[in-house]
Amino acid sequence: MYFVFRQSLLAILLYTFLFTFIVNAHSKEIFIFSFNDLRRYSDESKNALGFAKFASGLNDYKKSLGATQDNSVVVAAGDLYQGGFLSNVSHGDIVSPFFNIIGVRLSAVGNHDLDWGLDHFKKWEKDGGFEFLSANLKSSDGSSLFKKYKILNISGYKVAFIGFTTTESAFTVPGSTLSSAGGLLFDNAAVIANELVKDIRKNHSPDYIIALTHIGALQDKVSGVVSGAEIEELSKVEGIDAIISGHTHTNVAGMLNGKAVVEAC
Repeated sequence: MYFVFRQSLLAILLYTFLFTFIVNAHSKEIFIFSFNDLRRYSDESKNALGFAKFASGLNDYKKSLGATQDNSVVVAAGDLYQGGFLSNVSHGDIVSPFFNIIGVRLSAVGNHDLDWGLDHFKKWEKDGGFEFLSANLKSSDGSSLFKKYKILNISGYKVAFIGFTTTESAFTVPGSTLSSAGGLLFDNAAVIANELVKDIRKNHSPDYIIALTHIGALQDKVSGVVSGAEIEELSKVEGIDAIISGHTHTNVAGMLNGKAVVEAC
């Protein structure tokens, strides 16, 4: 499926649990591979690829597209941990190296990533070779707990990724996590994005800004209409070029308020 992405062409291709943005600007392609809610699919079964097949499939797919280390990036939309046997028994220690192997650079913070508290994140980042992003997840005093955004150079293009976590986390994250952290705040993503996008555009002049979120989206199978209260509000923020979503475990590939929105199941 092809969509107009600002003044360039955006192709959204589904590969099992993976979506790919192919941004074609000035005859140069850059590839953004994204996946989400992988926490239940780490172990191979009749309903899941497992990490080994996922990694080999991703590598083969990248080669078929001509994606290289210079012109592509792999990102995740959260909920990478908890839920699978391997992850549960090790609190993520067995799982993290997989993300290093496939070259994940960034991830949104998912609500289930918070199930075991905040203490594991630094080790996950170190072992996995990536950074967590969340601009709207804060401590009770309003200070940021994670980096808000990251700008990557992909084949000469400056692409800013801003992380967001669903406000539903306030009701789904275990009370023990909330209390041990001294309270967590999940601010409205669109409100935060309105000011942050302006700041990033002014101070960094990126070619593209992509919201990397663990915020759920839905899509009508007949009409193709993309919906979701939080994602719709975020899609109205001027200056965001595309949104990568997660959380609802549904395939989404469509447009919402002029923004491309994707989610892998």
